[in-house]
Amino acid sequence: MSWVELSLIATFLWASINVIDKVLLTKFIKHPVVSLIILSMTGLVVGIVFILFRPTAFTAELAIGGLIGGLFYFGANYSYFQAVKQDEVSRVIPIINTAPLFLVFLGAIFLGEQLTLFQYLGVVLLVGGAVLISIHKSFGIRPNIAFWFAVGCAIFFALNQLETKYLLEVGIDFWAVFSSIRIGTGIVALPFIVKHWNDLKAQYHEKGVQSYALVTGTELLNLVAVLLFTIAVSEGPVTLVNALSSVQPLFVLILTIALSVFLPHILSEEIGKKTLGLKTIAIAAIVIGSILVST
Repeated sequence: MSWVELSLIATFLWASINVIDKVLLTKFIKHPVVSLIILSMTGLVVGIVFILFRPTAFTAELAIGGLIGGLFYFGANYSYFQAVKQDEVSRVIPIINTAPLFLVFLGAIFLGEQLTLFQYLGVVLLVGGAVLISIHKSFGIRPNIAFWFAVGCAIFFALNQLETKYLLEVGIDFWAVFSSIRIGTGIVALPFIVKHWNDLKAQYHEKGVQSYALVTGTELLNLVAVLLFTIAVSEGPVTLVNALSSVQPLFVLILTIALSVFLPHILSEEIGKKTLGLKTIAIAAIVIGSILVST
């Protein structure tokens, strides 16, 4: 299988996870923090398993970097679940995909990286696309709370990527970095387990173990996507692999349209011609902007 196919499959899996998360938060899970805790604990177990089966020198730098990366990853997922709970997933994911915008500026500030003319153009497209996708028929162009959670998610993901990039550049193995960040996320989640213990129990009593299993399944599916994407990066040009992954919002839009048309009892979003036209233009701007900013 070529790196192009691997990258597209990984991206499609991530888009599918986004849609599944929306269905879970709408139909099965009352409090987004429950999804966050289950995801974090699943990641903690996965991280420990990877460390056990792929022994690595667990230095202080890796431990601290993993904890910092875990804090950013936890913050990103907290914002993500809050945004997806409160708005259409086909609006939320494009905004989250503006993360390269913040990554470029953070890289310029902390790593001294210089922006090119194409990257500035990408910034304009990303901002314009984010504004367009936030337009609601009933609210006009005024961003709602989900918009700001999505922006927060993009910033946290950019910080997480910056921390990951730093750890990789100092020579630490990718899977060691991946595992340490998942473990760090689990550690950060521990106080939330104590605080939201009653919510976790209520979720179990209302929906049973099924909801826990479904969220765990999405995190394991995410692990498969990460594995495929990592193989794609190892076999193909990293810039092009990342460019292909930028079509994730398009996959999300296609999936939400299909569900809204054929299975509206599972997921239903605005699919009027005007709304779809606006979403398509906004997503195109964000995809192109992400590619320009990432090159």
